[in-house]
Amino acid sequence: MKYTTVLAIPFVAIALVGCDKLIESKDKGMAEIKKIEQRWLDGAQLAGSTARIALSPQVANLQSIKRDLDGVVVGKCLEEVKATLGESMEMTIKGFLEFMGDRKYTAEQTLEEGIKKLGDYKQARDKCSK
Repeated sequence: MKYTTVLAIPFVAIALVGCDKLIESKDKGMAEIKKIEQRWLDGAQLAGSTARIALSPQVANLQSIKRDLDGVVVGKCLEEVKATLGESMEMTIKGFLEFMGDRKYTAEQTLEEGIKKLGDYKQARDKCSK
């Protein structure tokens, strides 16, 4: 019986340390995603108020932010969060490119889809952070 107790304590300690690292990793991934989210929202707002002729650098900035998101390493819970935010970003970038190409009707639809995906992202983010 003593051997079981002695062996159980290190295993519990290992499990708790592993759990702390998992929580810390999840928090770190969430913090990185939230920073990128804020940069994205700022960049998208700026792009949305930029004249078509001057939109190219703003879209390039949005593409750069999307690449930053692609480089974030996340745990299992945040995979859906990251993917949904990425889909929203892709749709938004595509919408701005369509607008730059004078395809206003499809641009509006694509941008609306990007906004919808952003709502999906926020739901997934909130679910994962609980």
